[in-house]
Amino acid sequence: MTSEVRTPLRQRVSRLAGDRFGFYRVTSESPMTASELARRSGTSAAFVRDWVVAEAAGSYIGFDPRIGRYVNISSAPRAA
Repeated sequence: MTSEVRTPLRQRVSRLAGDRFGFYRVTSESPMTASELARRSGTSAAFVRDWVVAEAAGSYIGFDPRIGRYVNISSAPRAA
C-alpha cells in the first residue's frame, strides 16, 4: 500500500474486509505472518500483505518484530 492518507471510507472498507475474510478472527487465534494469514483465510497473499500493513499502520492489528508476526489486539474495531 502506498503512503497515502487513509480516509474514513478507506478505513471502513479495510475493516469490512478484515471481518468478511476472517482476518481479525484468525489473527486472534495466534500470531502469524501475512503468508500464513492468507493460507488460513483462503485469500490472496498480495491482498493480505497490503491489508496487514495498512491495519498495523492504523494500529488496528499489531506487529511483533521479535517474532515477525502480526497479532490481533483487543482494540481492533469490528464492522457494524
